[in-house]
Amino acid sequence: MNIDTAICTKSSTPFAEVSKVGFYKDQEEEILFTTHTIFRIDRIERIEDKNTDRLWQVSLTIVGNQDDELNKLTAHLQEESTWATGWARFGHILIKL
Repeated sequence: MNIDTAICTKSSTPFAEVSKVGFYKDQEEEILFTTHTIFRIDRIERIEDKNTDRLWQVSLTIVGNQDDELNKLTAHLQEESTWATGWARFGHILIKL
């Protein structure tokens, strides 16, 4: 996974770079994101591996609340399911996917 911390810094989403305090110290670069962080899937590519056909690289971009495309999608989904709230709305969205 590649993370551009410049994009993270511009976003309003909190994150913490914890490479120096993790178990592996300087052996791995680690960044923690909050549980409500939203990512846009940019690209999905299969990684060739002789042992499995289930290895994929997923390129993600962090998306903040100010993202115009996300706001349009959210507004559209809310208009489509005005009859439902909470889990019922969530279930309706999953069915539509």
